Amino acid sequence: MCGGVKFKHDNKELRVCFPSPKAVLPVRQKSKHHTLIKWGCRHEEEGVLPPGGCARHDSVLKGVWDKYFPKPALITVDHFMEKDKVGKSHWYPVVAGSYIQGLMPVTGMNNVSM
Repeated sequence: MCGGVKFKHDNKELRVCFPSPKAVLPVRQKSKHHTLIKWGCRHEEEGVLPPGGCARHDSVLKGVWDKYFPKPALITVDHFMEKDKVGKSHWYPVVAGSYIQGLMPVTGMNNVSM
């Protein structure tokens, strides 16, 4: 996963970066409604999830996340941010109608209201 995202919520554009303890991600539910969920777990936070903001595909395939009973999640953002080799941030658009594939562990994740 990336280091930051931009998306619209309640007619406002939000820019969220993972290091923030208030970081959330917009997720599309099966009902087609969107909900905000807490984004990962920072090193200083208590919780049942391992520290970090992403689940690497290879770790999902190896079953590392199985104990959290993960469900597929469509992360509905307009842009994502990655840093280059020298640490400079770059924002990239997500093609309209596309999503970032994620997972939502049932254990340790909460919906968030803003």
